[in-house]
Amino acid sequence: MESPAAVSGTLPTADDHPSLTARFRSLDFCLALLLAASALSLYLSFPTRMYVLEGLARAIPMELGLYRRLLLGNYLLYGLVGNLFYHALLLLGFTSHAFIALQAMDGLIGAAGLGVFFFIARVTGLDRRAAFLWTSALGLSLGYWLWSTEAENYILSTFVLQVNFLCLLVYHKTRRIPPWALGLLQALVVFGHLVNGLFMIVALWIFIATDANRWKIAFLEYAAACMTALFLGFGTALIFVKPTGWRDAVGWLLGSAAGTGGGVRWHGSWWSGTSFLSWVRMTIHIFAPWSAAIYTHPAGVAFAWIFTKAALILLAIIVVCGLWRLKKVQSSERVILVACGIWLASYAVIFTSWEPTTMVYRVSDLIPLFLSLAILTSINIEKKSSLWIPAALMVCLGIGNFGTEVYPRSFWQNNSRWVLTQFVKQQTDGSSWILGTNGPDNIYLAYFAERRPVILDNFHNQPDRLKAFLKNLWKAHQKIYVLSPILSDPYWGHVMTAFRLVPRAQDPAGLMLYQVEPLK
Repeated sequence: MESPAAVSGTLPTADDHPSLTARFRSLDFCLALLLAASALSLYLSFPTRMYVLEGLARAIPMELGLYRRLLLGNYLLYGLVGNLFYHALLLLGFTSHAFIALQAMDGLIGAAGLGVFFFIARVTGLDRRAAFLWTSALGLSLGYWLWSTEAENYILSTFVLQVNFLCLLVYHKTRRIPPWALGLLQALVVFGHLVNGLFMIVALWIFIATDANRWKIAFLEYAAACMTALFLGFGTALIFVKPTGWRDAVGWLLGSAAGTGGGVRWHGSWWSGTSFLSWVRMTIHIFAPWSAAIYTHPAGVAFAWIFTKAALILLAIIVVCGLWRLKKVQSSERVILVACGIWLASYAVIFTSWEPTTMVYRVSDLIPLFLSLAILTSINIEKKSSLWIPAALMVCLGIGNFGTEVYPRSFWQNNSRWVLTQFVKQQTDGSSWILGTNGPDNIYLAYFAERRPVILDNFHNQPDRLKAFLKNLWKAHQKIYVLSPILSDPYWGHVMTAFRLVPRAQDPAGLMLYQVEPLK
């Protein structure tokens, strides 16, 4: 029988019973393990077949042994961890592509993250049933579920953020973790993704809330350990990367944010009402689909769509009721709610402007969002009636997100890029060259179609150079092909009038494949 403290939603202490601490830890560990195992089996059963370019770009160097390309400054950790995981599977007899291994790894990381979130909820003060249900709902949210099945960095970034946050909460309640250790963990979070440097603001608040008199000393110890680890980590990586100069080093560190001359290239318009509304819309979308997607396997989508709508309506009710209860929370709970608010606000400074419509950047926001909702609906409520809230949300998110997004994405046929590459692969021989643009064509044609791409972006405003390049291929008796979408582009359509285009094949959707030959 649980103690009154456990029933009321407050964290039990060893004073309740001499053996309570051991029982609390063992039972919680078993529940966290159950959550992780259940999630892992679910994530591995329905992996996505959409395959974003970022994941494929990390997988290809692993297969080719180009290990320097795995060391990316903006998220240093993923390439290293992914490569170790991939080669560990190879030792066990794994024979498939590296991106499949990365998918499995991300599923494992996402599942482990749910175990961590369960402990976060328990340390916060939720009873076991509420913590279990809210964790389950998190694992079934659209953003968390999708990116636990995709080969991408951001579920790993979310995982290390969760571990960091858990340790900060333990420090706040017990002070048993030294600040320098929290600083080393913060460095690991930054290695997970450079933008996670913003999380130091959350840590600063925890230090202040924990000891208003000595927080400066603790934070300086924390910051010094973090900066030292970052300096050593990035410095060691740069030794292997071997940049040509400081501009090259800055570009390596910034990744996709690198502009010309060592500056920053911002992805999006600067802050505006439109970008903020896009951010709000995506905040809702990471819970459940905002609008229906059209797939070639729509079985059950109409039925599941009802549940996604129900989930969004339920979320709105939870938010309104939670805001109404905001004044009733205790001071210890208010510290955690403020930490969650700082977490969301600090990241929003970036992502209300930087690609506010890109879901993957918002996955980590689900942690403070779900924790805030859990606190506002569960803490200090003695009646068990509050458990229906996360239970209903879990059911709606699970059925709705599975039917509308997760299940359809598990079919190859719903990946239009992959379908295109299979068409090209069937209609051309292995030595052919395919004209394409940078991005999807660059990777998909080489990886899935196993054909050599000619990236037209490299020849933009240089038609004579393109002609010379293709002329050399013809001299070597190489075949060159182009797809009709390239010809529909006004610029490239005009450039291609300098060549003879011979129709070779047409797919069921009307896409044409032309062989490119010299004019006679």
